[in-house]
Amino acid sequence: MPYIKPKLRKDLDSTIDDLVDILHYNRTDGLEGQVNYVFTRILHSLFDNKNYKDYNAAVGILECCKLEFYRRKVKEYEEQKIIDNGDIE
Repeated sequence: MPYIKPKLRKDLDSTIDDLVDILHYNRTDGLEGQVNYVFTRILHSLFDNKNYKDYNAAVGILECCKLEFYRRKVKEYEEQKIIDNGDIE
């Protein structure tokens, strides 16, 4: 879960904000590839012990990120589209 203590958020947020600014600036050069690159570099740097435990942790982090993004962003979008366009019969 991404709900870390405020002190740790403060330590990370300025660097994340800088990275997001760079990605926004270069958005037309393939945002999806750039974000994939960032996540891949982070995971390769942090989980480099070449053992199942690290690989499993890295995949678990990605899966939880995916689920959290879906829960917080995509679900809301999909619910609005059901209202706009009607549900599946």
